[in-house]
Amino acid sequence: QQSNTLIDSVYTSWWYSIGSLRNHGGRDTIPGPRPVIVKKAELYVEYTDTSPIWKKVYSLDTAGGLFTNIDEAKKKNIYDEDADLFSVLYNLKSMRNEDGVFHFKLCYPGLTQHSFPCNEWIQSSNPVLEPKITGYVGIKETWKFQGLGLSLQQSNTLIDSVYTSWWYSIGSLRNHGGRDTIPGPRPVIVKKTELYVKYTPK
Repeated sequence: QQSNTLIDSVYTSWWYSIGSLRNHGGRDTIPGPRPVIVKKAELYVEYTDTSPIWKKVYSLDTAGGLFTNIDEAKKKNIYDEDADLFSVLYNLKSMRNEDGVFHFKLCYPGLTQHSFPCNEWIQSSNPVLEPKITGYVGIKETWKFQGLGLSLQQSNTLIDSVYTSWWYSIGSLRNHGGRDTIPGPRPVIVKKTELYVKYTPK
């Protein structure tokens, strides 16, 4: 009955009206659950959003110090992503996108002179497990880059760019260039680093 409502229960006249075009039973009432007339009706839908999201997986602010060891660099303050030292890198393996690769964004919030103080890229290798970087494709780069891999300098950091000493450090265990700085994008030293992964949670 499109002259009365958009949606109804079909088999019971226009009860359970959704999108009412006319009143029923009074000047300010509409058909509710048969045979009740109502003044208000609300419709809700429960659904699962399958859109990919940016998930912070790591951040370091040297105001809170450094990670004390490699294990801590993988798993620290896992329920508080605003902590000075935060890492859920231990769970990175579950965050590949639908193409089976990692979609990363590495950012330096303190480098405000850049409109996009980040590098965004994809790679197939897992930098928590593999020193060799494979499947690298740059998307939006502020600095020349080749991706991230398991550091060959585990006394300094968990992850870095591998081919450029320990620049782009993730999981820093030591300072570099000052008492409160660490390696950022070569040759810049920074105080804050954040790493994000874009994927669809399951």
